[in-house]
Amino acid sequence: MYLGIISDTHIPDIIGEIPDWIISGLADCDLIIHAGDITGSEVLAKLEEIGPVKAVQGNCDESELAESLKLSRQFEIEGVSIALTHGHIIKGDLITGLTYSFPDADLIIFGHTHNAFRQYIEGQLLLNPGSPTVRKRKNFYSFARVELKEGEIADIGFVKQNRL
Repeated sequence: MYLGIISDTHIPDIIGEIPDWIISGLADCDLIIHAGDITGSEVLAKLEEIGPVKAVQGNCDESELAESLKLSRQFEIEGVSIALTHGHIIKGDLITGLTYSFPDADLIIFGHTHNAFRQYIEGQLLLNPGSPTVRKRKNFYSFARVELKEGEIADIGFVKQNRL
């Protein structure tokens, strides 16, 4: 099973629509996971045309959209426990706060920083897909793809683009 993991799209407040390279990169994913700062509800509608979507609220989402989404959620897919949050509600050190908040998750997905990040910490994979539309301290735009196989995280990769 392939997961397309995206965060911090900031559409329409930064750019008008989802870039084609993102749509084509998510096309074969079985599930799209959005870690917040979707900003506009039309983004979720467009992603749902590609496939099923699980999403959480970010700190920049329009009020109606924010009200329809949880701040965090935890679910299981193919035997892998996944925690999903934007990250803006974590006080203090983000990484410590995430592992403390989701002690039973195999995979913790977060956004907010716009910086692609992956690291195993005591058996948990912490993954930030970066942002496909707003790069901050990176020289690329990105989202992530994760393959789940036989109850394990089989592969993790970033899809990167230097220009929009």
